[in-house]
Amino acid sequence: MTIKRKKTLLSLGLIFVISTTSSCGYMLHPDRVGQKGGEIDPAVIILDAAGLLFGILPGVVAFAVDITTGAVYLAPGEQSVIDKHKNQHSSITVPSFSPLHMDTQPLSDTDRALSRINITYVAEQLSSVLGQTVDAHQLSFYRPRLPVIVAARPNTTTKS
Repeated sequence: MTIKRKKTLLSLGLIFVISTTSSCGYMLHPDRVGQKGGEIDPAVIILDAAGLLFGILPGVVAFAVDITTGAVYLAPGEQSVIDKHKNQHSSITVPSFSPLHMDTQPLSDTDRALSRINITYVAEQLSSVLGQTVDAHQLSFYRPRLPVIVAARPNTTTKS
């Protein structure tokens, strides 16, 4: 392979890397192109800044393209991916325990020890979720009832 051919391939590769790593918002959010302002999307800024890892030119080009086209701005009423992720994990779903699904007698100390339930750990976790102190010695643990499985058999009698 000649030196000229190597330089050509290297130049094409460099152009490919610069074009694919620059303007992240422009490529990821084409619906935002043309906006004049608004709230800046931090995810696009982070991706554009990552272009700086490849060199000054790709990073600067990414910022320039995204800011001038408006792809860096969130659409009105739109949330950033980062905000959506925060909101998704901020709410904790607490299951409801119906008395129909639990035994009527709480677990004995022996059963609790056999189940390896660390009551102090459970109390600490409940305290952090509820935002108030939970006393470990006031907790009661109940064994869930096994589900009743109803099996149906097809009618095998024949009419004669």
